[in-house]
Amino acid sequence: MKKIQVGIILAILICIAIVIGTSGVAKASNYTNICGNGGSGYCLNDWNGNTNNGAAIKMYYGNYYNDRWAIAFVYACHDGTGAHNTIQSDCLGDWGTNNSFLIGAGIVEIYDQNVGGVCLATNSSGYAVIGTCPSTADGTGGSIGTLMAILGGSGCTAGYQQFLSDRYWDHLINNGTSFDLQSGGNIGVQAHFEGGVSSTCWGWVGGS
Repeated sequence: MKKIQVGIILAILICIAIVIGTSGVAKASNYTNICGNGGSGYCLNDWNGNTNNGAAIKMYYGNYYNDRWAIAFVYACHDGTGAHNTIQSDCLGDWGTNNSFLIGAGIVEIYDQNVGGVCLATNSSGYAVIGTCPSTADGTGGSIGTLMAILGGSGCTAGYQQFLSDRYWDHLINNGTSFDLQSGGNIGVQAHFEGGVSSTCWGWVGGS
């Protein structure tokens, strides 16, 4: 089980303003990329530039236009004191009550900077697909799987490196296992959500 490390939330907050990257067509970019293997692996890519709901999000080389994904914090946890962009005990049920290790983790969406309102979501088979972004103000209105907890842990400790645990799958499975966003591992292989395996450590890395 991954444990949230001391100080990781502060590192995450520093990363709020970081812009995330580009790929899929041969057009270089000055943006950063969200890539597996702590930032040195293949990167999230809206394949062939298809940003219609349900289109596949696959893995590609970094520094290309369709890799232009970014992370935004979402105020999706609501309790008596207001809205929070971190998981509190009052909203833990949204993530599965057996997942108490997620308390304190940031809540984020992964959005496409090329097309407004487009976010990484999931389909019913657990694959990463194009979806509609939720409101960052309250977490409503998004496609399934668009809300994720962002947290560090063993083997993923730098401020620019995080695991991404999905609220939809965590709540559905609810067995104390984090269902995380996983790299497809090779060019053209779709990213997916899976639990009970070694999770992909995602890194925010600079483009060309």
